[in-house]
Amino acid sequence: TSAQRALEVCRLGCISLGALADGHKEVQTIVLDEGFAEVVLEALEWYQLHPGLNQWALWALFNLAYDHQSNKVYMVKKGAVGAVVDAMKRHPGERDLQRQGVAFFFSCLRFEDGIDAARMR
Repeated sequence: TSAQRALEVCRLGCISLGALADGHKEVQTIVLDEGFAEVVLEALEWYQLHPGLNQWALWALFNLAYDHQSNKVYMVKKGAVGAVVDAMKRHPGERDLQRQGVAFFFSCLRFEDGIDAARMR
């Protein structure tokens, strides 16, 4: 059906964004500047009951935030922490989804010496 195809497009989009951003600061910045973090967050909200989409969305968010302080601050301000918590609560038995959520929290919420997060973005 068209709904299943739309879900698959979103899932593959999250996988692609995460793969593109993985370890590439310039790409992380471009992806965020073009509004794709918001697209991933909207997909999480729209497809709440689909653990596979949720897992890959959390993976994409992690890769957009990893080792990129201004992206972390931006996503926290955009509500990514709450969205990740909600996804983890909805799917407590999904081990890979839980692992991606924990990785996102570790990346975004850990203290980094010399970084004034309040002044970024």
